[in-house]
Amino acid sequence: MLMNPVISRKPAIAEDTGYSITLQQSLDMTQGWQQQYPDAVRSFMYGRRVFEQLLNVPGCESIRIFNGINQENKQALIFVAVNDKGGNILSYFLSNEEGLFKAEAPILDGGIPCPPICPADPFAVYPQPVIKSRKSTGFPEVSGIGTFISLNEARQMIHTWQHQQPEGVKSVLFGRHAFDAMLTTPDCDGVCVFNALDEQQSHSFILLAVNRCAQSLHAIIEGEEAGPGPIGGGRPCPPSSQDAAQDLSDL
Repeated sequence: MLMNPVISRKPAIAEDTGYSITLQQSLDMTQGWQQQYPDAVRSFMYGRRVFEQLLNVPGCESIRIFNGINQENKQALIFVAVNDKGGNILSYFLSNEEGLFKAEAPILDGGIPCPPICPADPFAVYPQPVIKSRKSTGFPEVSGIGTFISLNEARQMIHTWQHQQPEGVKSVLFGRHAFDAMLTTPDCDGVCVFNALDEQQSHSFILLAVNRCAQSLHAIIEGEEAGPGPIGGGRPCPPSSQDAAQDLSDL
């Protein structure tokens, strides 16, 4: 039996956070990032299994993507389940025959960065042939990419980013509808998260469903796009600090 999760209380978030964007918009936004930050990470690859575990956290209605810095002093992303009030969910209570016990909610890290391993032509505007082997892509089994880290590790990575980038975007919030749309796409084995610049030249992310060979699913069905296509429009903090926990120190 599930009990109420332990959360950080925040004001209610918008129901629709994240929406489909065109391939050209995706290309413009990612190229804008790469031109402004040519030495930065372009994208991160994650398997579907870790997102399924996040979405299965009781009360999860959104996922917050925090910017962080790892031990190699490189950008890393931290994913946390979020409730319908915008609060980060770190733990929740379960009950069994022996009574209540506290379960820790997963916190996701461990994506494969690009470079050095990059998806090929993710926003191509022409149909691509289906890749049948992972050998040519350099990726391991996509569905299993990603690891879970401790709260202390997540806090350290987030605080390091905010110390090094005091004026930068702290986090971006996407509703679970965005992840549900990708994970229910036929043959979806993972999600690639791209660094991008939005119309205001602010740091944002674009989400893209991929198959087991790390190939974007939108471009492998001739004549029309498959699935939701690229997803943008996440809610950044700042300026939306009223509904986005800036770090994990309050939990």
